[in-house]
Amino acid sequence: MFNPHNFLFIVLASTFVLGCGD
Repeated sequence: MFNPHNFLFIVLASTFVLGCGD
């Protein structure tokens, strides 16, 4: 099942990793 909360968490985590771990 698609979980929008999980999607948001993944997006935020990805942004954090890309922004801090370039």
